[in-house]
Amino acid sequence: MKKLYRVLFALSIQLLLSAPSFAWYDRHLERVEDASELFVENFNKKDSAALGEFYTRSGALKLPGTSAVAGRHNVVDAWQAGFDGGLDFLVLKAEGARRTSRNTVLENGRYELTIQTPGGSIIQRGTFSVLWRVPANPHRSPKIIFDAIDAD
Repeated sequence: MKKLYRVLFALSIQLLLSAPSFAWYDRHLERVEDASELFVENFNKKDSAALGEFYTRSGALKLPGTSAVAGRHNVVDAWQAGFDGGLDFLVLKAEGARRTSRNTVLENGRYELTIQTPGGSIIQRGTFSVLWRVPANPHRSPKIIFDAIDAD
């Protein structure tokens, strides 16, 4: 019986010691959610330079019907070309986010994008997957490593 109590005590201690990791995990997800909301705000202002700041220096973007571009400067150019071509208003609905390593979070969901064309507005719907790097320092913002968008 004493052996059982020792095992239960050891398990209890282990659970208490691992509790901070759950809080760390939740903070990372919350930080990604906040960054994603700020990304949409900047998108809807059509601020390609501000969008570029969300990506790592070597971050990549894959838009529907195009090749992936890598590097912050190229990502800014891609978003600006999209705005020049009629990208107008974005709504994201995250359907899940999970930590894939100690400092990365994968966010998935659906989007709805209004595009202005000479014939009027059209709505494009699809899915997105964003791999975020989340720095341990809570004063540094999460950055996008890879952003993939797929139209329905």
